[in-house]
Amino acid sequence: MRIPLAFRLVCIASALAVMAPAAHATWPEQGAKVGDGAGLQYSTVICADPAGGVLVSWVSLSDTEFATYVTRYDSGGNLAAGWPTSGVRVGDGGVSPQPLFYLWRDHSIASDGAGGAFVLWPAFSGFRVAHVTANGQLDSNWPAGGLRPAPEPITIWSATILADGAGGVFVAWSDARDGWRHVRVHRLQVDGSPYPGWPTDGVLTKTGFNEQDKPVLSLDGSGGVWVGWSDDGTAAASRAQSLSVQTYLRVLQHVTAAGVVDPLVPASGIGVGGFDVYPEFGMVGDESGGVFVLWDGSDQPHARAGSFVQRLGPTGTPSSGWPALGNLYSTSGNSLHGQWSAADGLGGVLTAWNVYVPGAGHEDVRVQRIRPDATIPPGWDPLGVRVGAALANGDLPLTVTDGSGGAMVVWSDSSLTPGETDLFAQRVDAGGSLWPISGSDRLAVCTAPGFQGGSRLEPAGPGSAYVSWVDTRSDQGDVYVRKISIGESPTATMLVRFDAEPIEAGIRVSWEFSGPSPFSEVELFRASNATGPWTPVTAAIRREAGVSVAEDHSIEAGNPWWYRLEALSPDGERMAFGPIVVEAHPRLQDGLTAVSPNPSRGPVTIQFALTAPTEVRLSILDLAGREIANLAEGRHERGSYQLNWDGRAKHDRVPAGIYFVRYSTPERITTRRLAIAR
Repeated sequence: MRIPLAFRLVCIASALAVMAPAAHATWPEQGAKVGDGAGLQYSTVICADPAGGVLVSWVSLSDTEFATYVTRYDSGGNLAAGWPTSGVRVGDGGVSPQPLFYLWRDHSIASDGAGGAFVLWPAFSGFRVAHVTANGQLDSNWPAGGLRPAPEPITIWSATILADGAGGVFVAWSDARDGWRHVRVHRLQVDGSPYPGWPTDGVLTKTGFNEQDKPVLSLDGSGGVWVGWSDDGTAAASRAQSLSVQTYLRVLQHVTAAGVVDPLVPASGIGVGGFDVYPEFGMVGDESGGVFVLWDGSDQPHARAGSFVQRLGPTGTPSSGWPALGNLYSTSGNSLHGQWSAADGLGGVLTAWNVYVPGAGHEDVRVQRIRPDATIPPGWDPLGVRVGAALANGDLPLTVTDGSGGAMVVWSDSSLTPGETDLFAQRVDAGGSLWPISGSDRLAVCTAPGFQGGSRLEPAGPGSAYVSWVDTRSDQGDVYVRKISIGESPTATMLVRFDAEPIEAGIRVSWEFSGPSPFSEVELFRASNATGPWTPVTAAIRREAGVSVAEDHSIEAGNPWWYRLEALSPDGERMAFGPIVVEAHPRLQDGLTAVSPNPSRGPVTIQFALTAPTEVRLSILDLAGREIANLAEGRHERGSYQLNWDGRAKHDRVPAGIYFVRYSTPERITTRRLAIAR
């Protein structure tokens, strides 16, 4: 049986190369207002749910309350079954009201992989984390009002969460229990309990006389996590000597799946880049156990200014081909300090920024894709691909993968109506080209009166994304959400089938392209979670009635596995399809597998399994070795079997005592002791 995360990608092949962009049929063109709209709503954060929908959290402030909420929509724009129209109130408090375009990190949301979500917010008594189930209920396993990462009365200065890819959540925070702000990280299971092996109060990432704040998280793909923070202690000496402003150093540490600081990484952490006045930065996993680090500023040793990216390998050293102080990919502009960059799905990273155009009086929005080897892919402008209209005034861009090696980009723009701000989107394909949009070169996400900003972006499948934002069209602030689609994805035009199903001792993966494959090479990859790392599947690929089929027998049974395709075009560009996920059947254990309950006061269930067809006889013996009941006899095919014994010999109930279950095949005889109590 497939787990709830499973989905099947079946697209109808089309002769059209592109389609005009459109929101989902039932999503309002100007977005759906979440909650009941009472008071001021702001600070929206979102995450996709595995069924194709979206979860949205926000803060509500009115004369009667100050609280944080969450709600869930399906992919068609309908409120999910069981969820109240006003949303689920996770607890008191929230981030303080800020300017409309301020982007919050201390308020965050993470999917539990089953339709629910974890929500982090700054409650009145300090940061709290709550779990809301898929049916819109606060999880009763968690403390009422949310779980506090650090016990009272310790002050928590900042915090964030990240889904662990296995149904739980990583929580990182900065507290000053020992006199200095130090960052800790914890991994919690879906019921709120610590992950096995993890310390009850989390892992201390670094000690010393320094201030650590604004933690950032990125999965390592192996059950552990990269933790980053801004650190002013390391830079203190240099700052005192030559600088008159506060500076920070980006520091990273790796915590393994076992809940310990990685012994291969320096205990003091890894400093990335130089000293900068901006404490914020972003991290994105590289799908190979390492991490990309992105930031804005200037590194003091070389006085370079602009936007930077660095790739660190699993041990924290710069990856091959990457400069020691990072790769300067833009010499001007604002990428929001790299906080909202994203993986491209092919081991690289996507990032977007806005840049002022001298003499033009406006700002451009640009997006760039950087490959694992630090190079820019063919077709992508080395200065970044420009999106939006020629006279646009773009700001605060966000980007996520388009599901096929390209990017979805959303930004704010004040050029359409004087004194107002609207939201627009565009898609850049894997080759660096803009997708055609009927009548425009950008998709209007929301052009309602007033201001739209503080947006969030979440991928929603090939060529689609969810956008949420704060909106003043009707009052001082409401939160809206919408699903957008731009173009028909390569998956829809090329791939008509991509499926995975469990088989005995493995998983069968099948796929089919429309007509002759347009690719020179197609390779199947597997991962133990949705974010990688991805490993090539070495199974032979065969053709069955035009469908490519591979049987993967090298997986661990009983666990979920993710699969994706990577295809190489004739011009050398790689494209990704998927991922899809499926749970492998437990491997058959040949023989008598269970007798329960034991002891029994009533019926007894007996289970056995066969790895090959054979003759089977299953019977009950008394203490003297006499057969008193025959439950099965004859040839049985490969598979699992379950039989029930009602505790009778012929027509009478057997008395209390000791009996034996005997399982016989030509290859073996197994006897299991059974106690009957009356």
